[in-house]
Amino acid sequence: MIRKTSLARLTVVWAIAVLGGFDAAAGQPCTDGVDCYCDCVRGPNRGDGFTNSVCATKNVRVDPAALVCEDFEAATLTQDVGRGVTSGTYGPWYDDTGYAGNRGNNAYWSRTYGPPDSACSWHSPNPVNPQRGTPCAFGTCYGGEWISGDLWGANAFACMDVMRNGNFDDEVPTNTEPTLPGGGSGVFDGLQIMAHRVGTSTAGTHGTKSFPGPVTTIGFTGALAYPRDVLESRIWNAPWKDNQFENSTEHWHRGSTGAGSKPDDLPYMPFRFGNCAAALAGARVLVGVAQCNSVGLQVGPGDAYSQPRDFPFGTWGCSQAYMSGMDTSNMTWKLWHNGVLIVDIEGIDGRALGRQSYKNFTWNSYANYNQEPGQSTTRTTYRYEDNVHIRQGEPVSCQQIGFTSLTPPPPPPPTTAPPLGKPGTPAYVVP
Repeated sequence: MIRKTSLARLTVVWAIAVLGGFDAAAGQPCTDGVDCYCDCVRGPNRGDGFTNSVCATKNVRVDPAALVCEDFEAATLTQDVGRGVTSGTYGPWYDDTGYAGNRGNNAYWSRTYGPPDSACSWHSPNPVNPQRGTPCAFGTCYGGEWISGDLWGANAFACMDVMRNGNFDDEVPTNTEPTLPGGGSGVFDGLQIMAHRVGTSTAGTHGTKSFPGPVTTIGFTGALAYPRDVLESRIWNAPWKDNQFENSTEHWHRGSTGAGSKPDDLPYMPFRFGNCAAALAGARVLVGVAQCNSVGLQVGPGDAYSQPRDFPFGTWGCSQAYMSGMDTSNMTWKLWHNGVLIVDIEGIDGRALGRQSYKNFTWNSYANYNQEPGQSTTRTTYRYEDNVHIRQGEPVSCQQIGFTSLTPPPPPPPTTAPPLGKPGTPAYVVP
């Protein structure tokens, strides 16, 4: 194990401030197709860096380096509208336009991210007597969303639940809305967020976005939250991997690779396959921890972060990650939470790892704990996400995706490491 607990060298790279700030407070509404986060990021550029005057007012620029941008605002993710529409937000979950009997073929999620795992999909002849559309006519069709009243006929298997304010307790009555930065609670930005859903099955991956080509430098920024009682569900009694890269093999930005890691590190226990010893031979661990297991390299924040102190479950936080030089002997791997550097490892030999580039990104809610016979999570739980922005380059700032109104938590008790700074604001420490 390589460990560095001193934060004397903790620095925040200029990347955290890239692409400017997001002036509006979290929790603001938006109009899908006009001024929601990804409308502004995707463009087109009207000539001054913005897609329209509303995006300019919000100071959210077009990002030509964006690989994935998802704000979950498509109206067809929650409403029975647009059936037969073959562009933009496409149709509702059950829409089989273009491939009769292939339930979900023309849904927004299917057209954008492709088919999910079999466990997250309709199978013939289900749903029997559907409220909308026709049953799946094939061995495996596409995936659907959990919704109150089971309008899509997918509640028995759904791995997703796109929620609006007022929906957080639809399935689990005791579930409460995550606290917003700056006050209030509920949806982080706009009208909708994604709740990756894990019931009492293993769940699985539910869509992949391919990049234009292999990337060796990648930045990730997104809003993240978990239910307040997520630990009581037992979901983290075994690996819960989060979203993954390169055909669902690696969760390098966050996730859990096993219950043997320090619980206070949740959810920042990411992983990469490969020859760990060779990869770390010349590495410099400036912040956090790097350690090897039998199949690869695991990193974590060490004393730089404490989940109960810095990211209480039931609150929205900003999650950032950066990896560069994946195909070189001088790879860099960094993680931030709420704008503060919690992992910083340089000089990794990326050539010793299993992947020297990534070509795609996969949404995932697979839970290892439910895989073993005789054990199961106690109830449905979720991972909430919003304004996910993945780019070929440094990660955009927390302010960029809507964290301007974050306020610092109450002062924590004295510890051996300083508390994290104001969320969304880099904390500079003189070496």
